[in-house]
Amino acid sequence: MADVQRSDLLQKIHTSCKYSIMIDESTDISVKQNLVTYVRLLETDEFGMAELQ
Repeated sequence: MADVQRSDLLQKIHTSCKYSIMIDESTDISVKQNLVTYVRLLETDEFGMAELQ
């Protein structure tokens, strides 16, 4: 992940009132391990309304 994207995501997580993290790990047929991380958070717009991201 690029440094700019990482810092942007971390800033959104720190300012969010609620967030969740889901992590999934699997191994494919060639015995290569894969790890996927999902982040879901609530952000507010300029009117203070929550938007699901």
